[in-house]
Amino acid sequence: MKIAFDVDVLAKQMPIRDYVRKVADWGYKYIEQSPHPRINPFYKHPLFSKECEEEYRKALKETGVEISSFIVVYRWSGPAEEQRQHAVANWKRMIQIAVDMGVPVINTEFSGDPNQQELCNGMFFRSMEELLPIIEREGLRVEIQSHPYDFCELNDETCDIVKSFRSKNLGYVYSASHGFFYDQGKGDVRHMMKYAGDELTHVLLADTWNQTKDCRYILNPPWLNQRGRADATIHQHTAMGEGEVDFDGIFETLREMDFVNKQMKPDAPKAGGDNIICVSYFGFPEKMDRQAPEALERLLHWASRGALDIDGMGEEIVSRLVESGRVADVADYYSLSEDELAALDMGRVNKEGEPIRLGHTVAKKLVAAIEASKGRPFARMLFGLGIRHVGKTTAELLADAFPSLEALAAFLASIPALDTPWDKVFQHTYCAACSAENCDEENCPHQAERNSPAWFLAQEVADDGNDPLW
Repeated sequence: MKIAFDVDVLAKQMPIRDYVRKVADWGYKYIEQSPHPRINPFYKHPLFSKECEEEYRKALKETGVEISSFIVVYRWSGPAEEQRQHAVANWKRMIQIAVDMGVPVINTEFSGDPNQQELCNGMFFRSMEELLPIIEREGLRVEIQSHPYDFCELNDETCDIVKSFRSKNLGYVYSASHGFFYDQGKGDVRHMMKYAGDELTHVLLADTWNQTKDCRYILNPPWLNQRGRADATIHQHTAMGEGEVDFDGIFETLREMDFVNKQMKPDAPKAGGDNIICVSYFGFPEKMDRQAPEALERLLHWASRGALDIDGMGEEIVSRLVESGRVADVADYYSLSEDELAALDMGRVNKEGEPIRLGHTVAKKLVAAIEASKGRPFARMLFGLGIRHVGKTTAELLADAFPSLEALAAFLASIPALDTPWDKVFQHTYCAACSAENCDEENCPHQAERNSPAWFLAQEVADDGNDPLW
């Protein structure tokens, strides 16, 4: 799977060479090149002069960054026939550019009119009759997404359109920030992505508010965008966690679908190489130096099979363990017994209405996997804790300097500090329920924990909802 960054938020502020370097500095390997006035402008014919191409190629070579995909927006669904013909010509040139640049994927929209759905639907299929043979001949993968204010905004209907071509060279894009349009406000990300199935080759990550909820957005005049009207739509592309999108559901479902590895298998369902997951943040350019690296760290952590690195310990089991009170921090996983796991209520019932338990077969395998995880190298354990800004490389550097959790904790405790990150958590965890009064460092009943952050390094993962865990 390729993890990309959509450079739209940067292209408005700086030249090509600078945003390629910026993306590289953030740690990304891939760029998703959205519409750019010098390359693939919105609705207009592609440009990409010789000088522009040389600038782009030089920046890519210097940084090691690659283009995972182009985004194009053309009116290939009309509604006017002249618009459609221009769009097809645009597509032909863009396909040539993609082939010349070695970019195997083009991400796009229907770009039709919601008030002329029947006409735009027919225009789209007419365009595909001309373009699909070219796409297949060149070995590209073209991916289609629903978009607010289009002739088709619904997830399932768009998936059905893509599936109708039965082509390995067509895929479906799921955009998280459009999801409330995809199912008319339900936000059922699990259903939508599973409905796409093998057609799902590209996921765009950004948050938004549910536009169907009262006063989430205020649009004037007030009768705009009511049910039965298609005068205006509104959504956002903010950082994960700033809106109402169910990202836990997204990541859990992608793991169940083996999204990371599916396109790398010999029987990959689609052409065009790896699946793509793309950070598609536009909302706050001034925050991007912080938000873009955080998003990459979160995705790398998820793609690395999760925080605990325990085989079989999926999101559903973790969620049930936490909800049942059996697990409050990382250390709790290592005290779980086979009987305790076997009796875990999975939150479902069988045909007789009896609760479904995890069972001894799975529990026995989990206990063995938990035991095996104790032998993981210290660097992998540090990375698994999910501490912000401690990625794989940083974890390896820390492990080289401090060969154990105790050694690292002792070093942190030795640093003179007026206020440490664990002070507030210590007060909440130990002092709130303690009967002792007027404690200091010498007579504190919890002196061992007070003077060493080892417990905090493990507990922070479970307690801090902002850490990149799932």
